[in-house]
Amino acid sequence: LVMFLDSATVIQRIDTIALAIALMTVLPLAVSRDGRIPFVYGFANMGLMYAFMFYISEDYGIPRSSFWEYLADNTIAFAFVMIVSSAILKINNTGLDMAESLNIELRENNEELESTNEELKATIEELEATNEEFEAQNRELVDSQEELHASREELLAVFNGSHDAFIIFDEMGCILEVNGRVLEMFRVGREEVLSMNLDDLSPRREGFHRHLVVLRRVLAGETSSFEWEAVRPGDGITFNVDVGLSRLNRRGMQVFLAGVRDVTLRMRIEEAIKESERKYRLITENSTDMVFTMDMDFRFTYVSPSVSKILGYTVDEALGLSFDRIFTPASLVLVYNAMARTRELWKEIDPDRTSFIELEMYHRNGTVIWTGNKFSFLKDESGRAIGFTGVTSNISARKKAELERERIRNQLVQVQKMEAVGTLAGGIAHDLNNILRGVIGSLSLMEALIDREDQLSGENMKGYLETAMKSSLRAADLTRQLLTLSRKSDPLPAPMDITNSLYNVLKICKNSFPKPVKLDFTIPEKGIRIHGDPAQIEQVLLNLCLNASHAMTIMRKEEEREGGTLRVTADSVRSDGDFTARHSGAEQDTSYVRISIRDDGVGMDAETQGHLFEPFFTTKSKSEGTGLGLAMVYGIIQQHGGFIDVSSKPGSGSTFAVYLPMLEGEEDAPDGLPGKVGLIRGTGAVLVVDDENAILRVVRDILEQCGYQVISVENGADGVAVFEKEHASIGAVILDLSMPGMSGLEAFEKMKIIDPGVKVLLASGFVESESIRRGGEMGVAGLLRKPFTAKELSAALKDIMPSALT
Repeated sequence: LVMFLDSATVIQRIDTIALAIALMTVLPLAVSRDGRIPFVYGFANMGLMYAFMFYISEDYGIPRSSFWEYLADNTIAFAFVMIVSSAILKINNTGLDMAESLNIELRENNEELESTNEELKATIEELEATNEEFEAQNRELVDSQEELHASREELLAVFNGSHDAFIIFDEMGCILEVNGRVLEMFRVGREEVLSMNLDDLSPRREGFHRHLVVLRRVLAGETSSFEWEAVRPGDGITFNVDVGLSRLNRRGMQVFLAGVRDVTLRMRIEEAIKESERKYRLITENSTDMVFTMDMDFRFTYVSPSVSKILGYTVDEALGLSFDRIFTPASLVLVYNAMARTRELWKEIDPDRTSFIELEMYHRNGTVIWTGNKFSFLKDESGRAIGFTGVTSNISARKKAELERERIRNQLVQVQKMEAVGTLAGGIAHDLNNILRGVIGSLSLMEALIDREDQLSGENMKGYLETAMKSSLRAADLTRQLLTLSRKSDPLPAPMDITNSLYNVLKICKNSFPKPVKLDFTIPEKGIRIHGDPAQIEQVLLNLCLNASHAMTIMRKEEEREGGTLRVTADSVRSDGDFTARHSGAEQDTSYVRISIRDDGVGMDAETQGHLFEPFFTTKSKSEGTGLGLAMVYGIIQQHGGFIDVSSKPGSGSTFAVYLPMLEGEEDAPDGLPGKVGLIRGTGAVLVVDDENAILRVVRDILEQCGYQVISVENGADGVAVFEKEHASIGAVILDLSMPGMSGLEAFEKMKIIDPGVKVLLASGFVESESIRRGGEMGVAGLLRKPFTAKELSAALKDIMPSALT
């Protein structure tokens, strides 16, 4: 391109070509480290340059002199470039060689370091494994040491806590170690006994060295036991012991371990029993009662021949009997409990004490007899208890009589429980009467105020009074029903709404039935009226609901789950031919209220249903039913002109349907309102004590209207305190009989101490009460029965306070 396209001069072209070729000569430095390559490449380029220069010089006619001059200059320039290039190449190669050598050395060092690092890692892992192994071994050593320490403590506890004496001694009889029992047995100190030889604990005629043959056998690995007479070094008293010998390795030395047990007590017991047998054999062998002796471990040591009369065994057979073959399970528990207490307390129990216990025993023929067992401690000459002696008598006849008396007593208790039911109902009536006392008293006061036209006019007020009085009389009627339930008065049939009875029974069921029994009462919103006695109707409904509850709970088998749903519904039905056919005496086309009581209980078969309403027939246990409940239900329903149906299947529950004649026409119950009240006025101070605030307020208002000054307190203790301060000005006291804390009678007693002439009007809602009788005997001035009207209250005060004015 330079030669053919450039317009420069020939010389300039030649220079340009030379420069390009020179640059091309340097190029191998970048691609080769071999020094020969630049020279070969340079000479090749020089030859090329000479060829081009020769061509140009011939083509353009350049003189030879000029050609050779340019050729020489360019040759020198090429030679310089080649030399410099070679030098640079050499320097570069040297640097590269040094770098490569250094890189090789670094790689070798790095590989060596990596190898060293791997070795270090392996060494560290090995050290860690070794350390973990050392830690595990250390833990094992610590655990072993703790176990050894615990074992040592345990062995020391056994060694020192044993009832036997332990002595460790060497072949020469020198005592090396003892336990605490040795110190007690030989009555020596620890340092003293460790300085002794076994011969010091033996009588001189019976030295322990005489048992050397036995010691040699023990050293050979045998164990040995023998009797030995020991002596207490301090007082020289000898006693008999049993000795057991064994070999023991103690700190690398073969020593002996002797277990020593004092058998003096056992020998004395044996001697005492023999003496006792000799003294009393004649008496015991001719006695109808069985005489026995036992050791402190409650093992029979003697049984008199009369055992055959009581239990049917021979003496030898009786001595070998175990307690479980003699006593019934219940009596066996009593015996073992008595034995345990005796073992724990025998040192503290008075040895002269005699105990008596009644137990059931098995006769040889398998029958059970009742026995009375009197026993006391058997003592040795020093008065120390060494066993028991006792006498066993056959009390089966007496026990049978006692059981019969107990049965009769339980019947009486049951009668008393029934009386307690009446007492409970009376208590409820008392609480209701307290409420009625406030209501009726207030109404009486208001009615008295209405008559005084200057203070109140009152056509409207009389209507309110009439309504309030009817409500009060209804509450009083409820009290009468409760008293009827507790046999305090006779039932009186009257028009009634049976839905009210259902609600009352529902409340009782909710409060008293077991939780598994669910209640589902469907009571009509509109009332259903019948002619009957509410108390008896509620008694019928409650009894049927109670039987249903029992059928779903206590009458189920033990493996069955208790509970179910008690469903009670009430509706009206009209009698038809089918109804009259099923119910003898029913009138056709008559309205009846039907009350259905259904349970999910055990149900009944047809035979049971046939006897269901018979007196004393029951499917419950004797403790759960008398068989009179359904008979009473049947009688009450018949008295009310009704009927009762039963449908039941075993396992499917039962349904009782009660039919009672409905009251067709509207019948108005008598209002029973009393006439107008005339209050009896008076003067003086009256103390009123009652725990009901409403009663206090009403009585105070009534008495203030009558002209009295009133002091009212809420409990007996405060009443006594006020009376003690103000008794000189108090003309009479109205005292409630039943109050929490201090009762009315207790307060009256304290007031009589303060003022023997105190005039007390005792107020009570009980119809009959032992407390009322006692109050009369104590001298109360009068009795005010709750609920009372204002006229009754003022009249009662007139009787005991002379200041009263009409």
